[in-house]
Amino acid sequence: MTVRPLAFASIVFGSLITLGCATPLELKPDDGSSVTLDFVQTENALNAYGFVSVYVDDYDCYGFSKAGGTPVAKMPDTKTVSVTGRKFMTISSSYHGLSGFNGTSSCYTIYTFPVDAGARYRVAVGNDGAVCRTRVSRLSSGSDASGTPVQLVSRSRVTPVVDSQGPWCTGVTEFAGSSSLAVPHGKQ
Repeated sequence: MTVRPLAFASIVFGSLITLGCATPLELKPDDGSSVTLDFVQTENALNAYGFVSVYVDDYDCYGFSKAGGTPVAKMPDTKTVSVTGRKFMTISSSYHGLSGFNGTSSCYTIYTFPVDAGARYRVAVGNDGAVCRTRVSRLSSGSDASGTPVQLVSRSRVTPVVDSQGPWCTGVTEFAGSSSLAVPHGKQ
């Protein structure tokens, strides 16, 4: 019975080591525009290890932003990150945990949404024990603390074969060029 937890721990530890050994990304110069993301965990019914990520290229979910990757368990009430502004933003959240002696339980989401340079967004992540949930709201200054809901585009997840930086989702032409990379993916 201890084989499953050990196998699960090996997979999680191996994944974290792979992410830590990723090739440095060549990013375009910072033009001064930025988008602020406030990550908030709403619930964790799986009682699982969670992680949120921001990708540097929105076309095919390539590259992890150093500012955006954080374990949910280490998040304060609100984890605020500032990311170089662009037309879209792609984020993911995942939870992985043990489910007694029955194996593992996990869930994963990856979404892209439109952003405005200089704007602030609240990204609420969590799971209800069965599925991961992600909600994004554009915050405005003043009394509107809840913000305006943002339409999320669900992305089809793929597993990279060689490069641990990605791609982590199928490329979508609409998102080509929305990138912090020096040479954006999807642009011909």
